[in-house]
Amino acid sequence: MAINFPALESFHFAPNLYDPNVYVCSCGAAACSLLSGVNPYKVKKIYQRLKIPNAHPGHFELSFVLDFLRKYFIVTEVTEHDILPPGTHEVKNNITENHVLLLVQAFSGRENSYSVIWKGKVFHALEIYPLDKLELINRPAKKVFIISNKKKIKCSQ
Repeated sequence: MAINFPALESFHFAPNLYDPNVYVCSCGAAACSLLSGVNPYKVKKIYQRLKIPNAHPGHFELSFVLDFLRKYFIVTEVTEHDILPPGTHEVKNNITENHVLLLVQAFSGRENSYSVIWKGKVFHALEIYPLDKLELINRPAKKVFIISNKKKIKCSQ
């Protein structure tokens, strides 16, 4: 099924920011917190209570991040075939700066690293920096998801 990209745009995204000098947390907890408003320490406690076998305590499993975010948002994976469907010969630039993107990136080794991109900014582990044109070359995206707030948003917890 084709993705309706314009329907998933977010013209009002209010990132929930926490002071990196006060909060020390993984990028998974930071991404979940940034998007949902749930305190990153609470996100970490929820993750730790699951006791996922063989999980590294500081690195969130993708399944947890997606399940957590689906409580608050519509989460749509974007694949190569969504960007360039089979039989198509040109990319249509369907993803815009108005899409809130969750990227699962390769930062170090085989660990997942989670970043959020919106309006030319990268939010990673409580830090914010401008999106550099080489970001996805130097830290390739393993998976990309559009986070859409078209669902009823719950109050912060």
